[in-house]
Amino acid sequence: MKLFTPPVRHAACQVLAAAALVFATCGVSAATDPKASAYYEDAVKRYQQGDMAGANIQLKNALRLDRNMLQAQLLMGKVLLESSDVLAAEVALREALRLGVSRAEVVLPLARALLDQSRPQDVLDDVLFANEGLPRETLHALLLLKAAAASEQGDHRRAFRFLEEAQADAALRADTHIAETPLRIRAGQFAEALAAANKAVGLSPQNPEAHYQLGTVHHAQSRLAPAQASYDRALTLAPAHQEALLSRAGLFLDLGKVDEAAKDLRALQALRPKDPRATYLRAQVLDRQGDASGARAALAEVTALLDPVPPAMLRYKPQLLMLGGLAHYGQGATEKAKPYLEGVQRLQGNLAANKLLAQLYLSEGNPERAVQTLEDYLRAAPRDLPAIELLAQAHTRAGRPARAVQLVRNAIAAQDAPRLRSALGIALLAAGQPQEALVELEGAWARNPADARTGAALSNLYLQRKELQKAQRVTEALVKRQPRNPGIQDLWGMVRWRQGDLAGARKAFETAAQLDPRAVQPRLNLARLDVREGQLQTAATRLGEVLKTDARNVEAMFELALVAERAGKPDQVVSWYTKAADVSQGRDLRAALALVRFHLRNNNAPAALKATERLAPNGSEDLGVLVASSRAYLANGDTNNARTLLTRATRVAGFNVDALVELAVLQLAVGNAPGATHALQKALSKDASHLQANAVLVDALLRQGDLDGAEKTARAITQRHPKRAIGPVLEGDVSLARRQAPAALAFFRRAHAIEPTSQTLLKIHSLLAASDPAAARREAERWLQAHPQDATVLRVHAGMLARSGQIVEARQAYEKLVAAAPGDPLALNDLANVMLRQKDAAALGTAEKALRLAPGRAEIIDTVAWAARAAGQTDRALQLLRDARLRAPQHPEIRFHLATMLAAAGRKAEARQELEPALRDGQWFESRAEAESLLATLN
Repeated sequence: MKLFTPPVRHAACQVLAAAALVFATCGVSAATDPKASAYYEDAVKRYQQGDMAGANIQLKNALRLDRNMLQAQLLMGKVLLESSDVLAAEVALREALRLGVSRAEVVLPLARALLDQSRPQDVLDDVLFANEGLPRETLHALLLLKAAAASEQGDHRRAFRFLEEAQADAALRADTHIAETPLRIRAGQFAEALAAANKAVGLSPQNPEAHYQLGTVHHAQSRLAPAQASYDRALTLAPAHQEALLSRAGLFLDLGKVDEAAKDLRALQALRPKDPRATYLRAQVLDRQGDASGARAALAEVTALLDPVPPAMLRYKPQLLMLGGLAHYGQGATEKAKPYLEGVQRLQGNLAANKLLAQLYLSEGNPERAVQTLEDYLRAAPRDLPAIELLAQAHTRAGRPARAVQLVRNAIAAQDAPRLRSALGIALLAAGQPQEALVELEGAWARNPADARTGAALSNLYLQRKELQKAQRVTEALVKRQPRNPGIQDLWGMVRWRQGDLAGARKAFETAAQLDPRAVQPRLNLARLDVREGQLQTAATRLGEVLKTDARNVEAMFELALVAERAGKPDQVVSWYTKAADVSQGRDLRAALALVRFHLRNNNAPAALKATERLAPNGSEDLGVLVASSRAYLANGDTNNARTLLTRATRVAGFNVDALVELAVLQLAVGNAPGATHALQKALSKDASHLQANAVLVDALLRQGDLDGAEKTARAITQRHPKRAIGPVLEGDVSLARRQAPAALAFFRRAHAIEPTSQTLLKIHSLLAASDPAAARREAERWLQAHPQDATVLRVHAGMLARSGQIVEARQAYEKLVAAAPGDPLALNDLANVMLRQKDAAALGTAEKALRLAPGRAEIIDTVAWAARAAGQTDRALQLLRDARLRAPQHPEIRFHLATMLAAAGRKAEARQELEPALRDGQWFESRAEAESLLATLN
């Protein structure tokens, strides 16, 4: 099995290289076959010339003739070791030892073979590697190897003890300081590492390894210019220095010098064609050059080289573990990447693996683990800008955008950079501060128009603001700079779509998909475009293809749920959202949230509440979870739990104005006007002129009896927005609260004149209905003549007709409403109630249709029960009423209906228990008089 030397080389590499020829020729052959001796001597020459393949062949020839040729076994071990075939090297070296080769001859190459197999404990504990009896030069080299072994295990104290022992009589040897440098780096002692590397260079200025190690110290601390200078010097002294070539190529990529990196990698590939490190960097070069397919092929080469290696052999090889993680991650195989990267993290907790692991955790929907990983990393590298950006993103994903904003602001105070300004803009956007976000993103883009991430974020913000020309201008610049970047082509498709150019959008998405056939986002957007154009089956097929290649792709499941909803297949909607939530396993809550919201949209309150169990809202700090769960509780009539979650959500929302307004509306719905006022005051402290926040504040103040405050706020809205109806409407509401009906009517008519809408009409209608029902009816009929499909006004008009006893006209109005909104369960329910009053047997079928559309609505269950009673299905009616009563115990009409059934069954005590709470508070309901009469018969 072939392994490759990591960039932090073992301490004794130079000593072994210098001693290799001595060891190769010191043995006296016991072979008597002259052909075997000739093969061996030719192998020695080839070994000296660096021809390991040729030496291997000749040694096999010699050993075929004489299996006990101990010098051939020893040299075979060294040849295999130089070829990185460390398992076979160990076998050959142990065989040489068995044949009688001195321990002093075998101990160093065997220690290297064991270290390359991630077996440092063997080197440290096996008596074979005891210090006693070894020549001074060999002992010195062995101590350096033991220091490397202890360092690999993370036992830095023991490593430095070995190093001090080696340095005791060799303080002025460069190799001891060369060996010390990587040990100091691993221990995070960068000042000491720099001192050791400088001492090595001072003692041996022509030693390429000394300059290479000095470069690694600078590189580890992001001092790129001196790092490059050191690598350059090492390669001037030794053009074939593989580690320097590799490290300089990586540095060139960091600097954006893609061509220079490619040149170094070509040189390295000629020396070592199957080095996974070089292959990985080649993938990065190809990706930067826009060759996505070539980059994927190179990553596949890396994983093909590393995956067959037994995990135990990689245990102490952080760089190879890192490469395996990077390569799998780059191919989208995150589950395969994770064990590699977590192995690196266990070995060296403050490496780039932490950043990649954090990205992986974010992609899995596990932002809290990403935060922990990045915070650990940043304690050792506090100025790492990409890590700071990623931590801000993780806090945002975890529902803490305000913390993300503060994190980036602190980083900017220490180091103002365009990429940090871009990160600040993105965090501000998540925190509900779009105007501030725009300022930061525009500034970052102006300073660095080559930054695709900033440009993409700015373009997306322009799209949100419907500033399509600006979005087009930024995205065109991105496309011009990187025409083969699939992500930018995908963004270009979104811009064209928003501009109404569906053909242009499709072309851009298809281009993105061609540039990177494995990219999911362009295919998802093509499916969305298919849905937009009514091609539901095409969209479903396209999304199915995505799932064939990635069966756990949550986004594709999301889109299939939306396709199913568009196709009117609710069971499939629930199935796809459930599958997506199962795959997410609680790490990504989007699917579970979507399921809750779907049930709420479809009036299935019990199912919505059941779906919140996946969200674990009681301990959550996620704003979306808290809002969705509170809505589910509210839909089920549980205002206490809803209020608790809304109070926490108001704190979690920070100063996100839009979120706070939504929370205030919900607070009012649960009867918590003070809580709503608190949320609105937070919002208005951020944006005092926010129209909706001020409008909702008027409602909150009215509910608390603060009429003067409400009037002042409403008047300010009218003055600030003279061409909007909202101001006069609110002033009318204040007048109503003051019992000034004529003034209120005047305000409502003024509002309707400014913006003639259903809402303004209904304000007039509701006021007239109390004092002049005929006038209210005329207003509604006049509006419906011009707007016959207005379901909102139709519903109110039909309800008024029904309450006034005009049943025939009410039924006609409800039938029009059902025609205008055929999927509206409440419209069907109201129609069924009118049909019941007409003693129409078809009422049961109409009510059952409503229940199929909204299976959890208590008032619809009540209607079905009452219709079943009328149809003679008394047992079914009783069971349905018990169900409805348990769902809505506060509903007096349902209690009256249940009491009626119980009384008819002779269960008077139970009937009385239902009626007394229904009548206790003097609440009006349609059947109150009948309920009072029934209660009188039960006493």
